[in-house]
Amino acid sequence: MKAFRSKFEFRLRTLRELFEGKINAMRKFNREQFEYSTNRLDKLESDIEKEVQDRIEETDEIMNETQTTLTSK
Repeated sequence: MKAFRSKFEFRLRTLRELFEGKINAMRKFNREQFEYSTNRLDKLESDIEKEVQDRIEETDEIMNETQTTLTSK
């Protein structure tokens, strides 16, 4: 009976360590993916902001050219 209990406790400990290892690996992966996603979102927001600013500047230039053309005639 003592041998059975010892073997059982050993296997239980081994499974617990394996399970904890998998949980820790999953947590690490999730943290890395969250950081990657956060960085990607920040870059996309920055790119969108730059695109909006570029279009505003382009529109202002076109409007100024059009106004200049209209007022010079």
